[in-house]
Amino acid sequence: MLPSQYEYSIEEVEPVHPYHQQEDYDQTEMLTATIRLNIKTKEGALQWLENFKTSSSTDWRVRRTYAENTKCLVFKVHFLMFMKNFY
Repeated sequence: MLPSQYEYSIEEVEPVHPYHQQEDYDQTEMLTATIRLNIKTKEGALQWLENFKTSSSTDWRVRRTYAENTKCLVFKVHFLMFMKNFY
């Protein structure tokens, strides 16, 4: 499912705590994952996201953004993923 031309470090994968869920979603289908990639630019990160959308048949919505181009961070965004044609 992850585009093969990148190197990944999967930091964590865990279920979303029911307190943080919205009522619209079934808690058995929700999890959070932190995946790190060796991408140096915002454009590279957005290109990876487009590749991942295609390879995984998913859609993404921005949940939270962060300051860009800081000392330790080039680009960081929290997304919510939705499966296309899941049902």
